[in-house]
Amino acid sequence: MDYLNSTLRDKTLDALESEYFDLVVIGGGITGAGILREASLRGFSVALLEADDFASGTSSKSTKLIHGGLRYLAMGHIHVVREAARERKRVNRLAPHLAEPQWLMVPGRNLLEDLKYRIGINLYEYLGQVSGADLHFNLSGSALREFEPMLDTRHFPRACVYREYLTDDARLVIANVRAGIAAGGIAANKCPVTGVEHEGSRISHVLARCQDTGRNIRV
Repeated sequence: MDYLNSTLRDKTLDALESEYFDLVVIGGGITGAGILREASLRGFSVALLEADDFASGTSSKSTKLIHGGLRYLAMGHIHVVREAARERKRVNRLAPHLAEPQWLMVPGRNLLEDLKYRIGINLYEYLGQVSGADLHFNLSGSALREFEPMLDTRHFPRACVYREYLTDDARLVIANVRAGIAAGGIAANKCPVTGVEHEGSRISHVLARCQDTGRNIRV
């Protein structure tokens, strides 16, 4: 069943109340959508509840850049660079239609600065296992002016150009939600959580209210 189909809203709410869930995810941003997808694919019974629209918060207001963690390299956070690069590869593999190549340029004022950038980006690509067409290249002189005519090459005579990826962040969230539903999960937007019920020390039920119909549901 397509639980994102608005004409099936009542059936979605019925399913939320009648089925047993191993996991209830609160929040339909990229983190919640990703958990829905991953847990559903691993055989768990999962429900996702979002108070507003999917990706209505930070997940649709990002830089749109799927970066490999270059900025963390300068901080010495090697594990973060590896993790970011690994996740970027996953997005490119699983949703290539949502990953648009984007070349980024780091200009250098002098040879020493340019060398520093080259070393950093080489290390970045090594940690991220970057290869082939994604590898960086270096420019200077007329080639640099042709690549970026607006750059003042008198002050920045050299540049290192490396590749990242852009995405439609909101579409990426929806893609994860749909994949989670296809794997057996259930997702409902406009259903803010209003409380929880306990059995002993554990949470037994999650309470929510459908903003469209005013219906209270017990998951």
